[in-house]
Amino acid sequence: ATGDRSGEIRLWDFASGALLSRLNGHQSGIEKIMFSPDGTFLASGDLGGNLLLWKVGKPEHVSPPEQLLSQVGVVWGISFSHDGKLLASSSEDGAARLFDVNTGAQRGQALIKQLGGLNSIAFSPDDKIVVAGGGQGIIRTWEVSTGKQIWANTEQKLSAVRELYFSHDGSLITVRSDADTRLVKSSDGTPLDVQPFANISGLSLQSERGGFFMSDNETMINGAGDGKIYLWNMRTAEHTFNSRLGHASGIEFIAISTDGAKLISLGQDQQLRRWHYKPKLALTQLIGKQSNGLNAIDLDPQANHVIAGGNNGAITLLPIKGGTSKTLVRDTSKIQTLAFHPNGTQFVAGYEDGSVQLRGVDNASLTTIQAHQSAITHLAYHPDGKIFATGAADGLLQLWNTSDGSPIGESIGPHSGGVTRIAFSPDGSEFAVASLSGTVRIWQTQSQKNLVDFNADDNTIWSVAYNTTGDALVTASDDEVVAIWDRKSLKQLHSLSGHDTGATDAQFSPDGRTLLTSARNGAIRLWDSATMAQIGSPLRLHKKSVWQVAWFPDSQHFVSASVSGNIHLWNILSIKRACELGKTAFDQNMITRYLGEDAKLEACP
Repeated sequence: ATGDRSGEIRLWDFASGALLSRLNGHQSGIEKIMFSPDGTFLASGDLGGNLLLWKVGKPEHVSPPEQLLSQVGVVWGISFSHDGKLLASSSEDGAARLFDVNTGAQRGQALIKQLGGLNSIAFSPDDKIVVAGGGQGIIRTWEVSTGKQIWANTEQKLSAVRELYFSHDGSLITVRSDADTRLVKSSDGTPLDVQPFANISGLSLQSERGGFFMSDNETMINGAGDGKIYLWNMRTAEHTFNSRLGHASGIEFIAISTDGAKLISLGQDQQLRRWHYKPKLALTQLIGKQSNGLNAIDLDPQANHVIAGGNNGAITLLPIKGGTSKTLVRDTSKIQTLAFHPNGTQFVAGYEDGSVQLRGVDNASLTTIQAHQSAITHLAYHPDGKIFATGAADGLLQLWNTSDGSPIGESIGPHSGGVTRIAFSPDGSEFAVASLSGTVRIWQTQSQKNLVDFNADDNTIWSVAYNTTGDALVTASDDEVVAIWDRKSLKQLHSLSGHDTGATDAQFSPDGRTLLTSARNGAIRLWDSATMAQIGSPLRLHKKSVWQVAWFPDSQHFVSASVSGNIHLWNILSIKRACELGKTAFDQNMITRYLGEDAKLEACP
C-alpha cells in the first residue's frame, strides 16, 4: 500500500507491481500507512489529523473506512499489535492512543499528551508494552493492559525521535533520532554498550529510514540517504552489507513484510522498489569486540554465553541467542584466563596478579582467592564442576573446591618454564599439564600423584587437550606442529603440518569428528579426525594471534578470539558445504554466496 499527498491510497501486487485499487477517503496528504499482521485491516493517518481504518477483503473491493480520529494534528505514528487486536497511534497533539480493531473504539484515555508531539509508536513482540517517542527526544513505555507508564528517559534526552522499533526478542529498541540511530534496552531505556550507528561514506544518518530487526535478531536493516539498503550488526554497530544498487536519491520510507522476506522502499525519486531478503549461509559473524587486547574466552556448555577478558581487567559476557552484552569490571589487573563451570551459571577468572575470582553470570561475585604468587596462566574445571585447577607462571598448579574456594592438598609441580594449559580427561580421573619447556605432565586427580611425563616438543607447548573418549591427546606447539598422541603408549600417532606460525590451540569437537586448531598469525584450520586431512582452506579472518577457540555442543559451530579484541562465531556447515562445491566448479559468485564477500578460498582436499 502507498499513500500520496493528494490523500489517495493505492494497493499494489508485490510480485507483478500491478495496481490493484485506489482508496479515497482522506482529504489531506497521507503521512503513515500500515497493514495489520494478517492483512485484513489497513490503517492510515494524514496531515490533517485523521486516522482511518479500512477492512481489506479482496484488494479490488475494499469496504469504506471507519474514522477513528479527526483533527488531532498530523498522525505521525501507527502500529498494530502482533495479534492484530489493537491499533496504536501517535500524533502532533502529543497523544498516544489505543484502539480496538474490531470495534474501532478508543481504549481508555490517551496514554499521555506530550509537548512537541509524538512521532512514532510501536508494540513489543509479546504485545505487553507500547513505546512512543517524539520531538522532545523523550521515549516512554507503558503497560498495554493497565496504561501504566513503565519508564521514560527524561534524564537522558535524545534529539527529536523519529522512529522506534522493537527487536524480535523484545529486549532492544531501535531509536532513530535527528542525531543518530542507536539501540536501547527495552527494560529501562539504557543505551546499549555500542556506539551509535556510524556514518558510511559520509551518509547523513538523519536521512536513514527504518531500523527493523531481521528474523535472526542480530541484523538491523535501514534505507539510507544514498538510496541504498544497509544491513548492520546490532552488537557492534558496524554495517555488514549494502545493496550496491538502489534509488537515484535518498530513501523516504521503508517497510518490511511480516515474515521478513520482502521489503518495499520509496525514494525521493518517487519510485517504489521491491527487495527480497535472503540471509546468506554465513561462514562467520562478529559477535563481540573488546578494546585494549583480548587474552581469554570461553563458551558455556549450554552455548548461551561467551565470556571474554583482556588487558583492561574487564570481563564481557556476550549472549549467543540475542539480548545485550554485559561488562563486568573487577579491577585493573590483566585477565589471563577464563573458564565456565559445567552448569553454565558461573565462571572463574584468573588474573596477572595471581588472584582468582569466581563469579556468577548474574554478575554476583562469589569468591576471590589469592591463588598464586605469580600470574595465573590457565585454569580449568573438573567435568563434575566440584573442583577446578589453576596453573601459574612459576610452574605450580593447585586444585580448589568450587563451593568455598578452599585448596585441595599441596601445590603440584613444578612444571618447567611455567604452566601454559590444563586439561582434565573426559572422566575426570586425570589431568594433563602443558608447559613452556615442551613437556606434558599427567597427574591423577584424586591422589594428585604424577602418572607420567613425556616430551611433546622441544619448543613451547601452548595447548593440550583430550579427545572425547580420552584415549588420545592433542598438543599445539610454538614450532607450528599439531601432534596427536596415544594416551596409553604416548606414541605419536599423527603430526599435522600446515600452520606457518606457532600453533596456539587445538580442540576436538564434542562429537569427536573434527579437530580445530589456531595459530599466532590468526589462521584457523579444521581437520577430519578420522583421516587427519584438512577440511577446506585456512580461515584467515583474524589479523592477529588467536590464542583460544571453543566448540559449541552441536559440533557445528565454534567461537574464536584474537588479541585484536574481535570475537567471531563460525558455522562449520558452511565451510564443509563450500568445500564440497569447490571440488567441482567454485567460482567467485559461489564463494560470495557461501562464504561472504571478503572470503578467500584455497584448494579443498
